[in-house]
Amino acid sequence: METGVYVRSIVIGFWIFSGCVTIHRVIAVPPVRKQLAKTAGQANKLFRGVHEGRLQRQRLLGKLYAEGASRAQAPYKTLQNHLSALAKVTREVKASHDLLQRHRQVFLSVTKGRKRIRSDNPRYAKVHGLVDQVKAELAILQGLAKKAKAQAAKFDRLAKKNRIGEIDAAKLSAQLQKQIRQTRTEMIQFNSTLKQARQMMRQSAGSMTKDTRASRQKLLSQMRLKVANIEEAVSAVETLVARFEIERRKRTRLVVGPGMVAYDVLKQVESAHQSLRKEGAELQKLTQRFRVQ
Repeated sequence: METGVYVRSIVIGFWIFSGCVTIHRVIAVPPVRKQLAKTAGQANKLFRGVHEGRLQRQRLLGKLYAEGASRAQAPYKTLQNHLSALAKVTREVKASHDLLQRHRQVFLSVTKGRKRIRSDNPRYAKVHGLVDQVKAELAILQGLAKKAKAQAAKFDRLAKKNRIGEIDAAKLSAQLQKQIRQTRTEMIQFNSTLKQARQMMRQSAGSMTKDTRASRQKLLSQMRLKVANIEEAVSAVETLVARFEIERRKRTRLVVGPGMVAYDVLKQVESAHQSLRKEGAELQKLTQRFRVQ
């Protein structure tokens, strides 16, 4: 930051017995005042960023606690520690910000109504010192803001690792309902495939060898088991989605995290869908083997 615009002014005093030239430094007040206003804006922006970042993370934890998250359990205890550390840095940022603003206000008070201040003026040293203090405090404030950013990043990394956050519950609900409809459609197809396999078994009963019949019966038994597993998984998904709707209570936004009902339900839904995909793929393989027997 430029400390100001200094203009050299030469004041020549003619003394009777000895002539001397006195050189004074001059602070041009308006440009310095403008620069300090710009610095104050930078300080305000830095403080707002840190302060609002802390509030945002505090609100997230508050919502999680309201939904039943335990303060004493992981990862919330560690998140709370990160937030406390961020709050401490935020207080340091505020103190630095306020001090910088006070230095500026004193400068404005001392230079009120003045356009220039010469170095032979008693106010010169104070004004010059205030400009240097503002410059130094801005550097301190910038360092603290970086420290706050690093602390906030620790909070965010842990939250992301544990899949903690706010979700669009309305959109997710619509997606889950759509998945259930698609799965039910697939279930109908699976039952149809099993029915066709039984018909093929009956129609070719007289032409099959003993080994072929035994092999097809084994495959058919495995296919029945897969279809039963798929049906069970579908029912489980439907039950879980119903639980999610109860927990959601028609809210459009919802916070989720480990140990909370909605979070656990969504994890179970994801697991059930993975099981469905696995069982469906294995059923298709069994069906292909059955047809080539």
